[in-house]
Amino acid sequence: MAKKNLPIKLFQKRRIDERQTEGSGSSTPPKWVLTGDELEERAEILLEPFSGIEGEFTARPSYRDFIPVTLKVDIDDNAIAKSHRKDVQKLFNGRLSKNNIIGFVDSNSAIVKVDSLEESNQIQRNIRNFNRNAKSVSAIESIEIFRPYLVAPKEDEALKISLIDFLNYELNNSVKMAFKKFCQELNIEVKEAFYSSGLIIYRAQKIDEAILDKLSEFEALESITFMPK
Repeated sequence: MAKKNLPIKLFQKRRIDERQTEGSGSSTPPKWVLTGDELEERAEILLEPFSGIEGEFTARPSYRDFIPVTLKVDIDDNAIAKSHRKDVQKLFNGRLSKNNIIGFVDSNSAIVKVDSLEESNQIQRNIRNFNRNAKSVSAIESIEIFRPYLVAPKEDEALKISLIDFLNYELNNSVKMAFKKFCQELNIEVKEAFYSSGLIIYRAQKIDEAILDKLSEFEALESITFMPK
């Protein structure tokens, strides 16, 4: 069975920000910003998961090679204030793509898309330049490749399959076409269910653990849960 990132709250973009707006602050770095060996060690830790991104891109079939790799990024409690968000965001700016934070698992865990190996390399350069990006590197506790939330299937129970919303209409449509082709290869019948904008949902039945394991390999899978009755 594929690795389950349990327990994890369902991926959901925060639409209403309930945090108060902080003051603009001063140019003095916050006390939590790391320096010296601690800063370098943090940067090395953040770089570790990027060694697996090349495999994520190269191991997939050509018709799915356009799908971004997604990362789960845990943000330090001290750095979740609005005044620090630009620093967190800029660490994940690629050479071509900006604003790569596409959602949140919870208030401290962001979902970041990486469009290509070229963009991955640029993010790594940002992290390696830790002295210049000390605040950004210090704000991130850990990075890992995002894994979908999966439930163990029950006989004759309909499942709700959620795909990641990349906040790009054309990309989302291409992902949906790739997902339908992927399901056809597995002989799985899925039907798109329309909930609301920002949610890409499919309904499926007769899914056993072997099929669930295969479905978990789809690069843009967010979660598989039970379909509400």
